Amino acid sequence: MMFNLPLFASESHGPDSLLTPEELQSQMELILKHTEGNSSVPNPAVFTTLPRSDWCKEREKLMMRTQNRDSLQQVERALFHVILEDTSPQDLSEECHANLCGNGFNRWFDKSMTMTIYENGLSGANIEHTSVDATLPSRGLEYMFAKMRFDKNGNAQSPPDIVMHDLLSPPFRIEWNLDESQSESLLHHQTAHLQQSTNLDMLALKLYTGKGAIKKCRVSPDSFMQMSIQLAFYRLHQSVPKTYETAMTRFFKFGRTETIRTVSNHSVAFTKAMIDPKATKEEKLCHLKKAMKYHSDYKLNAMSGRASDRSLFGLMAAARMSGQKQPALFDLPEIKAGDQLSTSQSPFMFDLEISRGMKIYPAGGLFAPQTMDGYSVYYLFLGENHMTIHIGTYRCHPDTDSKKFSEALQNAMDEIKTLLTKV
Repeated sequence: MMFNLPLFASESHGPDSLLTPEELQSQMELILKHTEGNSSVPNPAVFTTLPRSDWCKEREKLMMRTQNRDSLQQVERALFHVILEDTSPQDLSEECHANLCGNGFNRWFDKSMTMTIYENGLSGANIEHTSVDATLPSRGLEYMFAKMRFDKNGNAQSPPDIVMHDLLSPPFRIEWNLDESQSESLLHHQTAHLQQSTNLDMLALKLYTGKGAIKKCRVSPDSFMQMSIQLAFYRLHQSVPKTYETAMTRFFKFGRTETIRTVSNHSVAFTKAMIDPKATKEEKLCHLKKAMKYHSDYKLNAMSGRASDRSLFGLMAAARMSGQKQPALFDLPEIKAGDQLSTSQSPFMFDLEISRGMKIYPAGGLFAPQTMDGYSVYYLFLGENHMTIHIGTYRCHPDTDSKKFSEALQNAMDEIKTLLTKV
């Protein structure tokens, strides 16, 4: 079921203001009481799992009825969505999968930020990246984690000087008026979504090692992880993957992202040397250091707006928008093919002053692989001595396996640490 929960209310003397934490809790308790004992209700959220053109057609059908048009406006104008789940993930892998996929009816995938609270107290988020990158909602979550307070019974607490409101507008249910064909298609699309979700395998690792051990090797932690991922892939597949790593262009006022292309002649020489029984430790170390330097230099260039992917995309878009035939350059497999390895990381903390008040910390998350024979890998350094790694694959492909890749990756990390350790 969907509800609209007004976040503002009138004070006795003054303008409207945000609800207090206690008031938000009481409003959510009303929703829980109203939905107690009720099963999931099919709703148009599942249409947002469809390809964009198909979802556009379904949205146009919804707009033809007044009630659906009004409900759609409430859903789309909401600042964010909060999902009160009746499920309880048992580990980080289950939680990651649930955050990303849901059940088809409880994620509106067009919404920039969806917060999910599970029955066992775990919480997560689903971020749609069109309007913002992960940095912005991560900063918001960091602020929330640092500022939230609870009493000994788990009830929300407000700062002592906060003003309570005299009258709260209760949350109201968002209703839909669907015809028979729309109702039937909801269940059909949910079945398809659940099949796609089941095909997506996600594995989360919690490691009791972090940046501290890597920095003792006097190398960049990010370059260390990227070379470990390259080595793990090469050991499993004896091939070199087209690789994507996110670079944030925050040096620029309206900067978004660029692409770090990890693979180089040096990284290829390194991975091949690591499985060559004739290669000496000195040769392996030489290739590794050159590969890491190339990666670090490319990363800085990407962050400074001196990489190639966004420029190429702009040229391709300009050609299409001007009605010209797409240049043959963009049909080259090296450019046109998807990334077999899609990787990313994010900072452990954004604002040092705010983060000092945090009592809980993020665990990371994941996205789907770009190609059916590929991997998605996200890693998060949690301080000096801990980190999480999330790995995604498609179950339908016989050559990829999240568990096997996780084992190969951990072995690669150990190998590189040994290689960098002075005897």
